[in-house]
Amino acid sequence: QLLDRTTYLAALSHMRRVTSPLVRSQPHFEARDLHPTHWGRLCPNETPEGQNCGLVKNAAQMIDVSEEVPEADVKELLREAGVDSSPAGWAEGSRIHVNGDIFGLHKNPTKLVNQFKRRRRQGRIRSEVSIRHDSENRDVFINTDRGRILRPLLVLEDGDLKLSKESLENIRSGEWTFNDLVSNGVVEWVDAEEEEDLLVAPRPYDLPMSSPENNRPINPANVEWLNLGEEQISHANLRVEVHMPNGESVFEEFSVPLNYYQENIDALRRKQKRKNLILVFTHVEIDPQLILGVCASLVPYPEHNSTPRVTGGTAMVKQSLGLPSANFRLRPDTRMHVMHYPQQSIVGTRAMKTTNFAQRPGGQNFVVAILSHHGYNMQDAVVINRAAVERSLGRSSFIRTYNAENKRFPGGQEERIEIPGTGLDEIKGLKSWESYTHLERDGLPTPETFLSSVGGESSVLVGKTSPPRFLEEAHGHFLQAQERRESAMMVRHGESGWVDNVYVTESLDSTLLCRIVVRSEKIPEIGDKFASRHGQKGIIGRLVDEQDMPFTVDGVVPDLIIN
Repeated sequence: QLLDRTTYLAALSHMRRVTSPLVRSQPHFEARDLHPTHWGRLCPNETPEGQNCGLVKNAAQMIDVSEEVPEADVKELLREAGVDSSPAGWAEGSRIHVNGDIFGLHKNPTKLVNQFKRRRRQGRIRSEVSIRHDSENRDVFINTDRGRILRPLLVLEDGDLKLSKESLENIRSGEWTFNDLVSNGVVEWVDAEEEEDLLVAPRPYDLPMSSPENNRPINPANVEWLNLGEEQISHANLRVEVHMPNGESVFEEFSVPLNYYQENIDALRRKQKRKNLILVFTHVEIDPQLILGVCASLVPYPEHNSTPRVTGGTAMVKQSLGLPSANFRLRPDTRMHVMHYPQQSIVGTRAMKTTNFAQRPGGQNFVVAILSHHGYNMQDAVVINRAAVERSLGRSSFIRTYNAENKRFPGGQEERIEIPGTGLDEIKGLKSWESYTHLERDGLPTPETFLSSVGGESSVLVGKTSPPRFLEEAHGHFLQAQERRESAMMVRHGESGWVDNVYVTESLDSTLLCRIVVRSEKIPEIGDKFASRHGQKGIIGRLVDEQDMPFTVDGVVPDLIIN
């Protein structure tokens, strides 16, 4: 597959795509539907519309794919733990499976599973190895193979979070990385099979809509958990920063109940063992928004938007123009779109920092009015302020790179990059002299030359001559001038632009290789598509002069009008 480099986000999403090999023309309802095991592993929103719906999926933000761990290491630890690989009586105890094969028998599987998990949290067993205890069928499944989707969860031990203030301080200072949280048993990677054994709290606590004392909105980013890391606590003591109507910021302290706190854990464990159920919380979600993929996580307030719109929004975020890469001036991409003035979003999400989208933004902030304007914005049409477009609103450059090479042929024949007709050779199919006037002596165009192949014009991009196609064409006496044919490279039909750059180098076969970058300006016009991140798309129905646009009491004229 060719990596989609339309924008930074498109490349990021493309590298996290999961494609099913099933035939697209058949229904395959079960394969297309969401499954409970997708939670936190595959994005519930980011899938294309049409026949690929549900068959092309995208990974969630925090997943990892397991690497292969040698079976021998795990089997050695199982032998040490008392697993009998050749028991006399298979009726007693539980079967131990390693990557689907029965390895042996153990008479106390619960103790074995707990010991295995404890060693994994201590770093003695690789974090990718998963273990699952199916007590109903008396089986223990251990997987060390590659290709399993893992997701991270916060570990609970005896009803307490292993996460502490010290852990967070180490992360903030850069002393620890995420891997240190895993090796210290604070976070655990689990696959879909192991998650069958777990009871996961959706979040540590629920924040109230407004602060109890001042009745002001709470920003989750400005919340400090004061008693984090303390043992046997039932409430979280929080310190929040709230903004008052007069512009001041004040701190407020209050407590909220913990979602994972349970009384009488020992009684619950006994009941759990007796009834073969999972009743005690084992883990806590890091953040509920981590179930979303990179594109869906950039949609602000998706819970206030209808699901099909969010799905449409994820598709259109990838089509937005911005900066495809930091070194776009040097990259010889065949096709590239670069926005002239990309802007950071006024309303963002926390995922914008983690995906680096704030550093490589796509799109611009428009002043939008919602009203009808003479019927030119019916349905999904929009009206745009012509003056805003003239001030470079939504303006971008399309860059195409052409490659020209002196190809070598058998028999010592080769192509030559030159101005055709300037040498001693006789050239067949020569164009008029004016066609080559913009080329320099080496047959290449000068930077900032305008070239076009629109409406009957056909500009020569690179002057080139080739040997005759068939040897019979090369008739005549040995001392006569050699016959060659004109094979100049033309600008693509229907395209025009300025020569941005010309690079001259060598190819792998040590022949002359030229890369010519042609830049054309794209100015919004009728028929161009615009969309918000919330899946609300529209095409330009009319460009209206500023003096004919509606305006507010303060004289603010919108850039775009939707109906």
